[in-house]
Amino acid sequence: MDIGKFKLDKKLGSGMFGTTYLATWKNKKYALKIEKISEDDLTYDLSSRDWRDIEFSKIFANNYPEQFIYLYKYDLINDCKHIQEYATGDIPQHLPKDVIDILKEKQASKYCIRKVYSLIDTTFSKAYNTFTKEQFYSFLGQMAYINLLLKKSGYTHNDLHGENVGVLYVNKNKKLDILGYKFPTFGVQFKAIDYGMIMNDKYILNKDKKKMHKYYKKEELSRLIRRMVVFENSKLITSDKDAELLKDVKKHFLFKTTKDLSEDVDDRFIIFQILYPEEFQKMYLKDKFVKTIYPEFKIDLVDFIFILKNKNNMQNIIKLCYKKLNGLL
Repeated sequence: MDIGKFKLDKKLGSGMFGTTYLATWKNKKYALKIEKISEDDLTYDLSSRDWRDIEFSKIFANNYPEQFIYLYKYDLINDCKHIQEYATGDIPQHLPKDVIDILKEKQASKYCIRKVYSLIDTTFSKAYNTFTKEQFYSFLGQMAYINLLLKKSGYTHNDLHGENVGVLYVNKNKKLDILGYKFPTFGVQFKAIDYGMIMNDKYILNKDKKKMHKYYKKEELSRLIRRMVVFENSKLITSDKDAELLKDVKKHFLFKTTKDLSEDVDDRFIIFQILYPEEFQKMYLKDKFVKTIYPEFKIDLVDFIFILKNKNNMQNIIKLCYKKLNGLL
C-alpha cells in the first residue's frame, strides 16, 4: 500500500488537527487523514499526541474493528503542502493558549503525517434526526461497550461528541457480540473515531492531562449521554458551559426534587432542564424568553436516569438496552 499513489476523491471533513479525504487505492475506498506535525514529532515518542494516536490504533483499536476504525498504514512527509482549514477561517481563539500554540507550531511546519483508515458512512451528528428509538437504545448499548473496552485497558477517548462517533450502515439484521449478548444493531453500527486526544496512564502526561484523564475515567460515558441523547437537537446546555447559571439553578427550590434521581450535580443540572423546562429557560433567557421549548427526548426518561445512575457500570447499561431492544422490559 503506497499512500502516495492514493487518489483523493473528495474532502470528508476538517477537524482541529487534520483533514480527512475519501481516497481510492486499487479500486478500494478508504479514509485518508492528513495532519501537520512539528519537527519534534518526526521521532516516535509517546509524549506526542500524534504518536499516542497511532500507538492506540495499532495496539488497541485495530483489535476491535467492530467498535473502532481500522488503521491500515501511515507515513511521514518531509515537504508537505497541506494547508489546514478551520471553520472560523483561522485558528479559533477561544481555545486554551497551549492548544493555540501547538496549532500555530504545526501550521508553520513543513512536515505532515498521513494515515489510512477504514471508512464510515457518516457521523452521529449528521444522522441524528434519522435514528429510531430502537437505534438510539442500540447506540447506547454499543457506546457503553466501547467505553467498557477503553476503561478496561486504561484508556479514555477524551473527545467523544457527535462528530467523533462514526456511523456505519449495515444489514438491519446484523447483531454484535457484546458481553455474550447478540446485540441488535437495527441496521446502524457505531464506532469511536478520531483518537488525537487519547490518554492512558502509561503515556507521559502533564499535570492538566492527568487531571483530565482521571475525570474522564469516571465521566466519559455520562458526558456522551448528556450531550448526545438530548443536546444534539434540544438546545440544552451542560454545566461546564455556564458555571454561574449552575449556581443559580442549585438555589432553585425545584432543584432539590432532583436529589432522589441522582447524587451527581452535573447530572441533576440536566435532569432539571428536562423536568422543568419553563422554569429553567426563564432563568437562562431572562427577558429574551418567549415560549417554552420542550426537549426532544429519544429514550424513556426512566431509562435515561437509570443510565446516569449506572454511568460507571457499563454491564448494567448494556443489559438494560439489550432487554429493551428484545422486548424484555
